[in-house]
Amino acid sequence: ITNIQENTSLSITKSEDSIPKTNPSILKITLTNESIARYRIKEQLVRRDLPNDAIGETNSIKGELFIDTINNSIHKNSTIEIDLTTLKSDSSSRDRYLKTRSLESDKYPTAIFTTDAVQGSEWLATLNCIYSSINRLPPSLEDIEAKERTIIEKNCFQSQPIPTTGKDEFKLNGSLTIRDVTKPISWNVKATWTGTTNITGTASTKFTFDYFNITKPSVPIVLGVADDIRLELDFVATINVLPK
Repeated sequence: ITNIQENTSLSITKSEDSIPKTNPSILKITLTNESIARYRIKEQLVRRDLPNDAIGETNSIKGELFIDTINNSIHKNSTIEIDLTTLKSDSSSRDRYLKTRSLESDKYPTAIFTTDAVQGSEWLATLNCIYSSINRLPPSLEDIEAKERTIIEKNCFQSQPIPTTGKDEFKLNGSLTIRDVTKPISWNVKATWTGTTNITGTASTKFTFDYFNITKPSVPIVLGVADDIRLELDFVATINVLPK
């Protein structure tokens, strides 16, 4: 977005309040089964001249985020869960090692990310302005009454037409639990939103094996493994405005 409120961005923090069943200022963002989570680990294999990216993926993900656009808060029950037992790479031996040794996913099957804050989102600033202008979030930015459209365009878009899609970059901060270890993590998010109905994009972060007390893979065909683990989430999500 280039014309919204002179490129204003918004940061929101965690709310300890319970999630109400009705509140037209709250967005419920739900990940769909088209979302994919993956890890990338740089490794050097025997009889290979160059390092190789070990990649494991799964689409066994569930997640819901509840964002209050008028109070600038994200609710405490906003979580993303990944089933680690379903991670698959191009090597069954690597998968077995991660399952039984590194991740111990037979014992700790789920990685859980709990969101504490969203930092620097222009899209949320847009929604905050829209709600402040007409005292509601429309289910679709394409279906707005003429009077409300005029108000929104004047207040939020410098009297320009309301865009129905746009791009956004922001940070998603919170805590990640892997095995029995919980640590603060920040994701870099690049997203494309469609009004108040859909949002897609990628989120990425990285940390060292030691950060979560994870054992580095050690198998005969692997000469060495880099210290960093990179996590990526290709997300496809629906957006719903809670009813009045």
